[in-house]
Amino acid sequence: MSYDKDDKRTHLELIQNVVTRMASNSFAIKGWTITLVAALMALSAASGTAKLFFFIAYVPLLAFWILDGYFLSLEKIYRKIYDYVAKDKITNEEYFSLNMTLYISRYNQIENNKYSGFKHVVDACITKTIFPFYIGLTVLVSVVFTLAL
Repeated sequence: MSYDKDDKRTHLELIQNVVTRMASNSFAIKGWTITLVAALMALSAASGTAKLFFFIAYVPLLAFWILDGYFLSLEKIYRKIYDYVAKDKITNEEYFSLNMTLYISRYNQIENNKYSGFKHVVDACITKTIFPFYIGLTVLVSVVFTLAL
C-alpha cells in the first residue's frame, strides 16, 4: 500500500478532526460545570440545607475538572501524533491509524520517554488553561457558601 501526499493530507485531516472534537468537548464540559454548580447554588439558596449542597457542589466540580484534564491530555497526544505524521515518521502499520497507543510506544522509543496516562492527565489538570478556571470556580463556591452559612 502506498502513502502519497493526498493520503497524508487525509490522515492529517482525520487527526485534526479528533483534536477539534477534544477541544469542543473541553468547552462543553466547562459549560456543564458552570451550569451544575450554579444550579446547586440556587438549590441551596432555596432550601435550608446549604451545608449539604456545599459538599455536593464539589463533586461535579472535581469530576469535570478531571474530565476536562483528560480531554486536554488526549488533545495534546493527538497534536503530537499530528506532528509525527506531518514529519513523515510513520510506518506501514500506522497508515491512517488513529490508535494513540501505536504512536505513544513509538514516541517513547524515539524520545526515551515513559508515558504515564495518569500523570499526563494530572499535568493537564494543572495547565494554565484549566487550573485558573476550576480553582477560581472552587474559590467562588467556597466564598458563596461561607457567606450563606
